Amino acid sequence: MKFQLFFIAWLLIFLGNNTWAQSIAINTNGAAPENSALLDVNSTTKVVLIPRMSMAQRDSINSPATGLLIYQTNNNSGYYFYNGSIWTSMTSGVSGSIGHYIGEYFGGGLVYYVYDNGSHGLIASLDDLSQGIGWGNPAINISNSESEYDGAVNSISILTQLGTGTTYAARLCINYNAGGYSDWYLPSIWELNLLYNDAFMISSKLNSDGNPATNGFLLSSNYWSSTERSTTEAWHVNFGFDYQFSNNDKNMLHRVRAIRRF
Repeated sequence: MKFQLFFIAWLLIFLGNNTWAQSIAINTNGAAPENSALLDVNSTTKVVLIPRMSMAQRDSINSPATGLLIYQTNNNSGYYFYNGSIWTSMTSGVSGSIGHYIGEYFGGGLVYYVYDNGSHGLIASLDDLSQGIGWGNPAINISNSESEYDGAVNSISILTQLGTGTTYAARLCINYNAGGYSDWYLPSIWELNLLYNDAFMISSKLNSDGNPATNGFLLSSNYWSSTERSTTEAWHVNFGFDYQFSNNDKNMLHRVRAIRRF
């Protein structure tokens, strides 16, 4: 009985000391931790293993703390840290970059345009959402859908005025969900033009990654933008060698690639 009481008392003291200690040392020689360190790891034969996870698992972390560090196992694998607003690659080799880069798998798709040193940009979906679908009802003029730069505003305007009774290009994009993100939209004509400018990079990367679910653009195919030209027409881009930036009847069946911002 005395031994049991002694053991319990010793265990409580041990747990208390470890629970409330200001510094913790992990080593094989019993050395005390450095006073300035919360955790002091010392070894010549073993190292610290950072948590390893996929990009999707990383992006599913709820409210990540600034400074969080992980090792991403797919889609440009390497060390990433959270800088308070975005996950930043530590191994991309982009000089002076504090964020993302063109060609990076991120945010449910592939980054194809960046600004503010990679802190912001545009992401394209990893495949077409349709091989051929109409833009919308050619008898309805969609107010507030003429923006050449803001496809998100255009897409919301189209959905608001055309409703959910039928399926059309903008609705496909708004209903799209990938990588846990649901803020996709049909690109404006200039956002689509930027996408065309990086068509070679996107197609070569997606067509050679060994994943049948990811595909580049179909050569010489027309892709809808969300920019309306008139009641009956909307702008599109032909992804061919003889690049065409033109308008078409809204009933025409064109391909659709969704994008989102970060």
